[in-house]
Amino acid sequence: MTVPVETSTRRERGWVYGVSIAVLAVLVLVALLSFRSARQEAEAQDKAQELVDAMAAAGAEHLPSADRVAAVLGTDGGVACSDPASALGQAAIFAGLSNGATGPGYRPTIAESRAVQAELLIVGVYCPEHLEDVQAIVDDLDLAESD
Repeated sequence: MTVPVETSTRRERGWVYGVSIAVLAVLVLVALLSFRSARQEAEAQDKAQELVDAMAAAGAEHLPSADRVAAVLGTDGGVACSDPASALGQAAIFAGLSNGATGPGYRPTIAESRAVQAELLIVGVYCPEHLEDVQAIVDDLDLAESD
């Protein structure tokens, strides 16, 4: 039996080992980032399904898909939960209750109570710590009862 003769130098083997370790480190990093992203997507999907179920229980006629809700609201509720009781949050609620015109034709209306129910459901699912503040804003509104 003959022993093979080593033909590569120590420096060449060092390069091979170094490149192998670098590739392995990059693959581990990609795997960790993918795992985190998948976990966030699952959490967003769970919250979105909870919101769609709450909307169905509230009697909504046209329900959005959980995928679309997850894409828009993510895991934290997005814009709907970025301080919804602030002046800007109140303005957004009030704008949704207007007649839809622009310029001089823009006027507030007496909207149906179901017009703000989706906002309350979103806040209740995604940021329940703000629900009491938003409910206080809605309670101060003059709304017509829904059929």
